[in-house]
This record gives sequence, structure tokens and C-alpha cells, in this order.
Amino acid sequence: MSEVRDGAHAVIVLDLRSGAHRLTAPGALRRAVQKQLRHEGLPEPGDGHYRFLLLDTPRGLTDHHSLYEKVLGYGTKAWLLGLVIGDLPGTADTDASTGPYDDFPAAPESGPDAEPGAALNRRLLRPAALHGPDSGLLWAGDLRAARTAGDPVGADDPEALAVLVDLLRALFDETLDTLAKFPDAVAVPGVRVLEHDLSGAARARAWREALNRFAGERSSGTPLSTDGEDTARIELPKPVDELAAGRPAGPVPGHRVPGGPADRAYTDCVDALDDACVAWAQLGSGSGLLLGAGRRAVASALDTASRTLGAYRALVVRALKEGAAGASPATPESALALAGLGVRIPPYTGSREAVGEGLHRLAERMLAERLALRSVAERFAALSEQVAPASGAGLLAETDRRCPPELPGLVSAEQDFTVSTTGPGQLAGAVAACATAALWPWPGTLAALAVLLVLVGGTLLTGLRQPGRATTGAGAAAAAAQAAAGAVGVLGGILPSVMGVSVPPWAGLLGALCGTALAVALVVSRWRRALDRWWELTGADDARRALDGLDALLAEAVLRQRWAAEERLHCADAARMVAGALRGAAATVEELEHHRGEPDFLAASTAGGWQDPVREAPDGRGPGRFADPDDGFARPGWMPEPDPRPSAPGGTGDRPPAFGPDGTDGHGPHVPQADRASGDGPRWLDREAGEGGPRLVDTLVGDLTDTLVGALDPYWGAVARGQAAGPALSRVEERMRLMLEVTRRHLFTQGVVSPPPYARSVERRGNAEGLLGIGHQRVADAIEPDPQGRRIVDLASPRQAPLLSKDPTGVEWIRFAPQAVWSGTEGRGGAGGGAEPDGRSPGTTPPGMRSRSVWTSTGRYAGLLKLVPLRTGVVRPVRLREWADDRSPARDRYGDGGRDRYGDGGRDRYGDGGRDRYGDEGGE
Repeated sequence: MSEVRDGAHAVIVLDLRSGAHRLTAPGALRRAVQKQLRHEGLPEPGDGHYRFLLLDTPRGLTDHHSLYEKVLGYGTKAWLLGLVIGDLPGTADTDASTGPYDDFPAAPESGPDAEPGAALNRRLLRPAALHGPDSGLLWAGDLRAARTAGDPVGADDPEALAVLVDLLRALFDETLDTLAKFPDAVAVPGVRVLEHDLSGAARARAWREALNRFAGERSSGTPLSTDGEDTARIELPKPVDELAAGRPAGPVPGHRVPGGPADRAYTDCVDALDDACVAWAQLGSGSGLLLGAGRRAVASALDTASRTLGAYRALVVRALKEGAAGASPATPESALALAGLGVRIPPYTGSREAVGEGLHRLAERMLAERLALRSVAERFAALSEQVAPASGAGLLAETDRRCPPELPGLVSAEQDFTVSTTGPGQLAGAVAACATAALWPWPGTLAALAVLLVLVGGTLLTGLRQPGRATTGAGAAAAAAQAAAGAVGVLGGILPSVMGVSVPPWAGLLGALCGTALAVALVVSRWRRALDRWWELTGADDARRALDGLDALLAEAVLRQRWAAEERLHCADAARMVAGALRGAAATVEELEHHRGEPDFLAASTAGGWQDPVREAPDGRGPGRFADPDDGFARPGWMPEPDPRPSAPGGTGDRPPAFGPDGTDGHGPHVPQADRASGDGPRWLDREAGEGGPRLVDTLVGDLTDTLVGALDPYWGAVARGQAAGPALSRVEERMRLMLEVTRRHLFTQGVVSPPPYARSVERRGNAEGLLGIGHQRVADAIEPDPQGRRIVDLASPRQAPLLSKDPTGVEWIRFAPQAVWSGTEGRGGAGGGAEPDGRSPGTTPPGMRSRSVWTSTGRYAGLLKLVPLRTGVVRPVRLREWADDRSPARDRYGDGGRDRYGDGGRDRYGDGGRDRYGDEGGE
């Protein structure tokens, strides 16, 4: 193949055979062009260049002369390819069975029996405007190409016309360039086409499966955190992640203004608790027990801590109430109130535009992961809840949990101070200390009395130095218990002496010292344990935890409730609107499936289906194509609703009519579904239908995803501006509906191999084998050169055949195939000898065959297109003024009384003496 046609420019198809007068109204042509572009899903060409394919009849060429000029003047530049359908006016009454077609009777052109206008019966009158490199004509006398001499003349096959129009749209530039080589820029086409596509049932099945997978299942109420194996793989974009986390990405400055009310209240409480802790530690030392050091300080510090904790709690509650129910955290008054409390809100350095772009990237990332629409909508709804500022009421409830209202009042030194001296351990220690000291013989036994005095005195001193409330009578009872235990120990210590056991002096001295040390340790440990129990009862540790919790809550409230409040509200609203838009898209997809994807509509069999509407055109020139001629332009890709009536005999059965019965639609490319063996379709059309390859459904889901991403493109601007609800949402839902319909039409009219208008990942699209499930052998065979024309069917009627040039060297050929099947046909001689789809290799062509080869990026057709020129003199250019007075060919249309219009006296104008100018002895 030598060229690649990227299909970037839309071809506007206008059917002028009926309702053409409507296009002459002011602005009608522009409305027709815009409507087709909208239904094709394409924007207006930025360079102002337009391509037009006009369908007309031989007589309509002159009737619509002014309209052709209007089309050629459209935009900055316009190219026009006309498809003329049918025989010349007046030739239908002649009998082609009376002899050779090129000698069929004709009325004399001169003499007494001459019939006015007879000389024009075998000439194609071409408007003078249609001459030049920007325009050309194809004349198809018989689209079915199945008539033989004597057959009754019937309506042209609308399916054949639909296929031919599809083909010419894909080969528009090549056809026009080739026609420019002919002297009159007019040719008669011959075709052999292979349709390489899915079967109707496979297409409908894959479409429904793709729609179901794309929309997803309806939510069953499962929490988001338990749904989705790929939730962790979706990373939030930085602007959105920052708002969802509720804190700036970098270091967060302190939430309390240094020296402000909040900072002073917090610092006072911290200082008081620190002082209490220091005094408590001092009181627990030996000086505290002997002299009472720190006793009053700890009580004073605890009172201060109680008061300052209550003050800080009140300040926190006041700050949180600024964002409670009924108060917006984003108001200037709220910010001023917080500033008055000495609370600082960290600055937000982002922008709404960045947030909108982040949501845009997040949605595209999720959709690129092939998550279903409803799953993505659930994630956006959860994100909306996560990113929204926290409720002040909820934070107030958290205040009571972290610091109950009664806690500051419970922080006090007036707590029960209990010394445990009667426990088994304490009594055993007293016995052991006295017994050890009493081991020394008399008078060393007196050392045991000193130990006993330490035990009893320490117990009494503990009661005197206690910082809290003493238990009534507890001190005397504890001293008596210690004295009794000491007496028992003394008796035990002197027992060895009584029994005559000699204790060395050094052992007695060591025993006395150890007993004394043990007694002191018992007293100090009892004091410290008593202080620890009392400290726990004072609530100092609870106060510190509460203070830290309140401060953390205030910092959390500043971030969750106040920081970037406006941007987070905007982000939450935008995410909620995006979720709504995605749910609406899922509903639209379901609607598309339910109303556009029924088997009887998309996968109809030959047993029943469409009827071909045939009616007389308003001007009586034969079968028309519109039930209402008000709108005569074509809308490529249109698919009408199924006809509820059963198929009429002779209808196309499984497809809509090529030209719709309602006035809003003209040409509609067919939806070939039937088996070729059924006899349906023109004889020059072959079909190879696949049942779908392994990548079919995934590719369709990708097409739907790309379509949705394209539909949402203009919506993100409204999201960034905070206008994502209301009219903007309605507009994007309508845009989704239209674009999804364009994608659906593309599948059913252009096939799955070619990417739809909104596809973004074309380079990753599967090849034809992976999509259709069939190989490329027949495609390669279809584009094999056919210099002898054995496989080509000429779309010429029997009465048109004598007008064709008999010079074989003047025939031009165009070989074509979809670019997507290149990998399966490369290396074959017929496919261009290993040509690549970038046009670097022109391919091989048999000698004497003038051919060009093209890879098309759209369509599902492969095959050959032959262009045969007409004989010299068959095409006659006329100007609009020649038809101004009377359009009937029976009158003198030149206004010269029938004089010699060539100025040569009627002499031989070809300079060949009237001999056979074509060298085929057949004459014209």
C-alpha cells in the first residue's frame, strides 16, 4: 500500500435527489453541515476545509447547479465529489434488447424529423462549476449491477448505495485525485468489496457485555473500604490528597499563636502540672519525709493546674463551637473569632484550579484502571465525605471524651493519703529488721530497740507529713502494729544467745547495721508508695493527658475544620457532582443497553427485520429516500428505531433502510448482518463475519471509557469554577448521551476495527484478528490486483455501457483496506509487497495497470475500486444561465435560435473527418 488516509476530515454527505430545495434557504447548508459533524462526533475543521459527497441524478446535476456552486463556496475551501445515480433522462424508454447497446435507436438530431433535445439524450450535462481539481463526478447507472437486457427497471438498492457511500467517504481524497486525471473529471465506478466485520449476533453480544461491564453493578451498600481489590493502587493526585488528608503536605506550623490566649492558657496549665510534679518528687525524698519539703507546693500547683485546665478546656470548646451546626467554618467572622482566641490556621498554598485538575486526573486514572462507572462514582462519593471539613458538633463530642467537664474539678491535693504498714510484707520486714539487730549479745541487744524506734517513729512521721487527708486512727494503729512486729523480732534475735549460741562481735555489729538500714528502707518505701497512690488520686496525670488531648483536638480541629475550608468544601462539592455525573452516565449506558441493544434490533436475523421504504420523489423522478423532504441532507452513522412491523418481502431484512424515513435523517450507512448466502446485498459485496476475538470486549470497554473521558472534558472547567451542578451537569449528561450514541453508531456502521471518533489509545488497539476472531487471508486476496477485471463489477447500466471509454490504459484503480489489518496482509504481493502503513513502500502493480493503494483508518471494507472514463463528447459542461428560462431540454436553451453554437459552420469539430475516434470500430 502506498498511502494512509487518517480520516481526520469528515465527509459531509448530502442527498440532493429529494428535498434539495430546502438546502437553498439561508443558513440551511451550514445547519446541515453542523448537524452531520455533531452526529459524527467531530468539531468544525479548524482550517475551514470541507469535503462534500453529493448524491444526485443526471437530471439533478443541472437542476441543482446553483446548489453545487454554493457547496463549492462553503468555508475557506471545499472539495466536492458527486455520485450521480441512474440513467440519462429520456433513455429509459428505449429498448436495450433491439441490438447492440452502442447502436440503440436514437431520435435524429437534425432534419425535418429531428426531435428537440434528442442530441442531449446521450450526453451527461455537467454544471460548469464542477470542473477543476476540487470537484469530480462518479456516474453509477446501476448500483446493483445485476440487470440484464429486458429486465424491468426498479428502484436502486439502498443497501448498495449505503455501502458505496461508506466506501467513497473513506476514499474521498484518492477518488477525487484520480478523477482529476480525466479530461472531464467524470468516471463510472466498478467495485469489488469485502466487508470484514463481526456478525450481527457477535456485535450485539459484545456490545451488551461491554455496556454491562462499563456501567458496573448497582451498589449493594458495601462500605468502600471493603470494596475493590485495586483501591490501594489508585493514588490520589497531590492537590486532592492534601485536602483528603486534612493537613498541608509540608511541615505544619503551630496552631497556637505564641503569647495568645490559647497559648497562655495551655502554658499555664503545663507549668502548673510541671510544678506539681516537681513538688511531688521533692516530697517523696528524705527531706520531704523529715521536713515536709514540697508539701504545700504540690497542693498549690495542683490547684493551679485544676483552674488552668478548666480555662483551656473552655477555650477549646469555644473555638470548636465556631464550626458547630449552623456555623460555616469558612466565614471571615469565624476566622476572626479564632484569631481572637489565639488560634492560628495554617495557610493553604493551592488553588481551586489545581483541585479541579486533580479530580480530573483522578477520574481518568480510575477509568484507565477499567473500574466500572458505579465503582468510580462510589469512590468519588467517599472522597467527598473524606475531604469535607469536619463537623463542629462531632468535635465537641470528642471534647467530652478527651476531657470530661468534671475532670478539672477533680484535680486536687485533698485526696486520701493511706500508708500501708500492716501488710504481711511490712510486718515481716519489721520482724526481720529487729531480729537481725538483736543478734548481738548484751549490751548489743539494745541496738534492736533503736531499730524498733525507727520503725515506729517513721510510721508516726509519715502521718504528720502527709499532703492529703489522713485516715482517722490509721497512724496509731500502724505504729502499734509496727511495735508488735518489732518486739517479735527482738525476741527472735536474742533466742540464739539464750540457747548458748555464741555470735561473734563483728556479726552482731553487722546485724545491727543491717537491721537499721532495713528499717529505714521500710519507712521510706512505705512513704513513697503512699505518695504514689495519693498522686494517682489527685488526677494530675489525667489532667496532663486531658490537656494534651485538648491541644491535639484543637490542632486537629484547625486542620480538619478550618484549614483550607473553602477549598475543601469546593472539592467535596465537586467530587459529589462528579459522582452524580458518573451515576448519570451509568444510567445513560443502561438506557443505551435497554433501548438500543435489544437482540431484535442489533442482531436481527434474515427471518425478519427492516422494510425498505420506497416512495415517489416530489418531482416524480422515481423512488425517493425521505418520507419528509424538509431535510434532504444525510446524517452518517444514523440508526433509526426498529420498525415494529414485520419485514416485507424483498426488504433488506436485518438492517435499517439506507435512507431514513424521517425528515431529520438522510443517508445512513447500513448495518450488514445477514449471511451472504441469503442473497441479501449487491453481488459485488462479499462478507466475512467473525464471532469476536479475545480483545473485543476489552476494546469496546476502552472505547466507552475514552468516550466518557471526552464527554467530561468541558465539565472539568465548571468543576474548577465551582459550577459543577445545575445547568453544567445537565449539559454534560446530554453531551454524554450524544457521544455515547456516536460511539454506538460507529460500532454498528464502521465496525470495531476502526477506532471511534473519541478513541485516545489508538496505538494500543487490538488488531483485526484479536477483535474479530478471524484472519486476514480474504482481505489480502480482496486487494490483489485484478488487471483483467474478472472480479470487478461495473456499476453501469446497459444503456450507459456504450458511453464508456474502451481504452484500457485510461482505467484507474484504487486498492484499499483498513489500516488495522496491515499486520495480517504485509508481505503479500497484492498488499503492496510488504508495504507499511506509513506509505513508505508503493507496492507492486502488474505492468500496464494504473493503480494506487491506500490504507484507510476508518471503515471495514477492503477491495478494489475501478474508475472508467467516459468517451470524448459524452460529458457536456453547461452554465446556469443556459437553464434560466426553461429547464426543459426540448427547447432552445441557449437563446440563440438554434444557430451554430460552436462558430464552425457545423464542420467536423474533431478534425478526423468523422471517422471512428476511439479505434474500436464501434462508434459511440
